[in-house]
Amino acid sequence: MELNEKEIRPNPTPICAFEGTKARLIGDVALPVTAAGKTIFVTFVIINSPSAYNAIMGRDWIHRMDGEASTRCQQLAEDPPQQDQKSDHQEPSTIKPLREEVLDPTDPDKQIWVGFLLSDAEVEELLKFLRSNTNVFAWFHRDMTGIDPEVAYHQLNVDPSYPPHRQKQRRFTLERNQIISVEVDRLLEVGFIRDVWCPTWVSNVMVVGKKEKGKWRVCVDYTNLNMVCQKDCFPIPKIDQTVDATAGYALLSFLNAYSSSNQIPMVIKDQEKTAFITKRMLYCYIVMPFELKNVSSTYQRVVHVGSEVVINNTPLYSTPDNGSHEDDAEEVPETPIPEQVSGSTRYPIRPQGKKASKRK
Repeated sequence: MELNEKEIRPNPTPICAFEGTKARLIGDVALPVTAAGKTIFVTFVIINSPSAYNAIMGRDWIHRMDGEASTRCQQLAEDPPQQDQKSDHQEPSTIKPLREEVLDPTDPDKQIWVGFLLSDAEVEELLKFLRSNTNVFAWFHRDMTGIDPEVAYHQLNVDPSYPPHRQKQRRFTLERNQIISVEVDRLLEVGFIRDVWCPTWVSNVMVVGKKEKGKWRVCVDYTNLNMVCQKDCFPIPKIDQTVDATAGYALLSFLNAYSSSNQIPMVIKDQEKTAFITKRMLYCYIVMPFELKNVSSTYQRVVHVGSEVVINNTPLYSTPDNGSHEDDAEEVPETPIPEQVSGSTRYPIRPQGKKASKRK
């Protein structure tokens, strides 16, 4: 390219190739690049290495050129200028519309969402089935029966070679102390926590903002406790495989687990290890808090027994065109729970499938 060596600025920083080898740079040079009638200066890194390209343009140059790269067309196009007025043509929505239906006529707040594409007969049949099984739904924390400890519980795999750790108490402003007190009162009311005396492990609470403006979430900093707990490598479903498994089915029903992790009890000997300190008192969890290390694995073990397809904490039921959606959904609560002892969760024999189906 007949570059003047005086224009090349030395750069001693090495770079690493994809195969792991390192190469030292010759230097940097700023050159004018013209495309679509627009010229800007771009800084290139020079390296003595064989390549199929004379130069590789990065995303920074594409953004400065107001360009858009098309992987399908293998071309670089210039973005059209933004118009102040909205176009009359609107892209069709990829989200199917839903309509609200009241599940309990005596309580209008208990609603579900049903797809508009279902016929009135299908909606009536679905509502009839759901209303006959309203006992499995939880609208408030007080409605949660939780998991029987004989069915499943969570225990901590703490490495005994590490000593217990007590975090130094953090100080919060008056506003955040009020937020923490409200959350502690809620957890005490629903029976998720209890007071504890002289625990060996003590963690601090944290107040973090939610996506909704003005709302806060109170969490517990279990960093030290999680560091000494062994990882439970129970397989978690992959979202792409889960979605592919729904191919060929006509109807889908999503059931969101209400406070999913809090429905699984903690084993008694490990409850005090979840202790956290507040301005008022020391508390520990009776149920499994979501901040612990192996929560997702334990929850997945429980869900794995009751359903075949799971998206995060959402069991999915489906049926072909020639089947009954309600009949397929009815089979899930009837599934017996086998005996299994593995990892952080214990499954004794539960021959009464209906009793185990009361998990919300």
